[in-house]
Amino acid sequence: MVARIVRYVALAAMAAYGLLGSIFLIGTTLLAPGGWPAALQVVSWVVPLAGLATLALLHPERGATTLAWITALVIMFVLLLGSVGAIPRPPVGPVVAATVFTMVVALGFVALQQPWLAGLLILGSGASLAVATLLGAVISGMVHRHGLPLDESSAAVSVLTLAVGLLFLLAGALEPPSGWSGSGSVGDALRGGSSGLEPRDRDPER
Repeated sequence: MVARIVRYVALAAMAAYGLLGSIFLIGTTLLAPGGWPAALQVVSWVVPLAGLATLALLHPERGATTLAWITALVIMFVLLLGSVGAIPRPPVGPVVAATVFTMVVALGFVALQQPWLAGLLILGSGASLAVATLLGAVISGMVHRHGLPLDESSAAVSVLTLAVGLLFLLAGALEPPSGWSGSGSVGDALRGGSSGLEPRDRDPER
C-alpha cells in the first residue's frame, strides 16, 4: 500500500515537474533573450525531449541505456561549466537549466519501468546542477567584487529535480521491479539487457 502511494506521488510529481518546468523555462527564455533567439532555444530542448521520451517509451531497454550515458555526459558538462563560473545567465537564457530539465523529463519515461535507475540519474542531474550553480555564484563573486546573484532558473530546476529523484529512488526501493511493468535491474539497463530472466525461467517445460 505504501509503495503504491509513493509510486503515484512520484509519477504525479514528475507530471507536475514537466508541466510547470516547461512553463517556467519558456517564460524565462521569452524574457531573455526574447524574440527569435528565444523561440530557437525553446525548440532546441523541446525537440530532443520529444525524441528521447519517445525512445524511452517505445524501446524501454535501449532508451534506459541511451539516457544513462547521455545523462552522465550532461552531468560532466554541467559540472565543468560550474567549475569555471560559466553557468549561462541572461541574455544567453537558461541553457543549462533547460538541458538538465530535458534529461529529467525524458528519464521520467524510463521510471515507468525502472524507477530506481531513473531516480538515481535524476538525483545525479539535480545534484550536479545545484553544485554548478553554487560554484558559478562563488566564482562570479570572486571575479566581480560586488558579487552576482544565483541563477534563478538553475537553482529552481535543481531543487525540484532533487525532490523528484528522491521520490523515484524511494518508490523503486519500496516496490519490487515487477510492480513497475516488469522492469529489469540497473545492471541490465546499463548493459542494454532485457528483463534479467534466465531461459529456464521463461520455458515452463524446464
